Amino acid sequence: PEAPPPPPPPDLGGGAFEEAPPPPPEPKTAVSQHLQARDAWVGTRRQEPRRKEAERAVTDRGSSDEERGRERTKEDRKREKKEKKKQRKEAEREERDDKERKKDKKEKK
Repeated sequence: PEAPPPPPPPDLGGGAFEEAPPPPPEPKTAVSQHLQARDAWVGTRRQEPRRKEAERAVTDRGSSDEERGRERTKEDRKREKKEKKKQRKEAEREERDDKERKKDKKEKK
C-alpha cells in the first residue's frame, strides 16, 4: 500500500523572500526629539563658517578692513596677555633672587 503524498505546506501569503514591512515608527520621546534637534543644530553650526566666508566674499569691499582690524586687535590682545604673563614670571624670579641675596648677606654677617 502506497502512502498518500504529504499535504502541501499552508500558504502563509507572500513569497519566501518578500521583505517584511518596516516596523511602525516609535513614538517620539523627549530624548529622541532632543537628539534630533541637536543633530540638526550641529549640522547648521558646521555650515555656518562656510556661509560667513561666502558672505565676506560678497561684501569684501569696505567692511573687510574693519573685520581684519578686529582680528588684529584680538591677536594683539593675545600677544599682550602672553607678554604680561612672561613679565610677571620674570618679576617673580627676580623677587626670589633678591630674597636669596638678602639671605646670603645675613648669613655672611
